[in-house]
Amino acid sequence: MTALDAAQTRLVEACVPKVAALAKQLSPRMPHTTVEELRSAGYEGLVQAALRYDPGCGVPFAAFSHYRVRGAMIDAARRAAPEIRRRSRAMRALQATQALLEHAERHRPSPEIGDPRTLRERVAAAAELVAQTTAAVLLTKLTPQDPETVGDPESDPEELLAQHQVLTQLRDAVERCSPDERVLIEGLYVEGLNMRELAERIGKNVSTVSRHHAKLIARLARELAARSSPRVPLAAPVPDDPPLRAPEHPPAPARGPPGSPDS
Repeated sequence: MTALDAAQTRLVEACVPKVAALAKQLSPRMPHTTVEELRSAGYEGLVQAALRYDPGCGVPFAAFSHYRVRGAMIDAARRAAPEIRRRSRAMRALQATQALLEHAERHRPSPEIGDPRTLRERVAAAAELVAQTTAAVLLTKLTPQDPETVGDPESDPEELLAQHQVLTQLRDAVERCSPDERVLIEGLYVEGLNMRELAERIGKNVSTVSRHHAKLIARLARELAARSSPRVPLAAPVPDDPPLRAPEHPPAPARGPPGSPDS
């Protein structure tokens, strides 16, 4: 690994307490990874972020490094328990929200030209990202309950009713999704695949899958907002990307001609 210079070292040292706090925050949702393991992965992600950071980008290093540190911790938890994380609703939610954060980061205006958006537009974009991550978390709750999770007996009945109504609306929206969109939901939110794994399965590159996923979640978030408030109109249609053309089921094995042993 490339050594840090003095300025990069100061950036890393200033954020070390944030890494420890984030590891402690995420640990309850990653029961098969220790706090020490998360913290170690986070420190590695922090160093990588410092090596890539451009002070002239206009983004504070703490914000720049946060999602990279978080992603490093999630990757460590996935490697520690690849099968358990597929069953874990918390891990599926973390993976999906991480993918949205990374997609938003890649589409941030270039530092060379600055951010042309007004303050109101930047605030609206941040609110949309929050709505999208909320929709992603709710998608994980459409699947059966985790086998190791027990419901909270002290949950507020009114909150449970409100959540049930939102989940019903989301389930209705999912049923109207296209076959390609259902492939995304099944792979990412039911099976617990990450973007790279799903891209390999359907024969597409990661950026294509990430773009389709971001568009899907944005649309679902807008539909939920429109249903929760009649005054919020549905967003205008967005031009479609080329279809993923992913099979809903694994392809059947090749068969030989009639009369052959494989027919």
